[in-house]
Amino acid sequence: MPPAPVVVAPCDCGDGCGCGEGGGSSEAALALHGLLDLTRSGRRLTPARVRSLHALLGEAEVTRAGLEIRLVPGAGKDTEKVEPPTASEQAERLETLLARSSYPPVPVRFRPVLRHAPVTRAAPHPDPRRVSAAQAEHLAAVPERVRERLEELWRAAEDGRPPGRAEVAELTVLFGARVLEEVRLRERPAHALRELLARRRRLLRPRLTRWRS
Repeated sequence: MPPAPVVVAPCDCGDGCGCGEGGGSSEAALALHGLLDLTRSGRRLTPARVRSLHALLGEAEVTRAGLEIRLVPGAGKDTEKVEPPTASEQAERLETLLARSSYPPVPVRFRPVLRHAPVTRAAPHPDPRRVSAAQAEHLAAVPERVRERLEELWRAAEDGRPPGRAEVAELTVLFGARVLEEVRLRERPAHALRELLARRRRLLRPRLTRWRS
């Protein structure tokens, strides 16, 4: 996770945009949206811009999203380049980074300092079989919850309220930026959401398999 959660604020562009109201964006969210605008216009990221993301989100988080700075040997001296090299690929990585960074962070575990030790645990540990059964039940419910959410977003899009930034980030976590670009979510939101509804089981299968393993 990044050093601090990225707070993505809805826009204030008026009724019908699907963005909602209120809130304020964090510095990291503003920086990510600025770089997304840059790369979507065809301009590539420089190593300096990627380093600015390192300072805001942490180098490890940026690298996990697939955005890296690499040294290229040269005749006089080594030069730096950003991977992936094209602006469109960089935009995909930035969308992934925004989705990962704005996802709810894992809460800090409660770790009280005990004054007296040792402490004997009186309650038994949960039966592993019951834990596994509960996890399996939770995962089995994911496709249906995704279906309900997609139908909700599709009905809103049909009414002229396309997904806002928060909803796009949510869909990116579920399906990935490449799939959203493939179904052309931004250009035709209602049609794209209907297509995601039809393909959701196949698209979710790799993630569910990974979560179960």
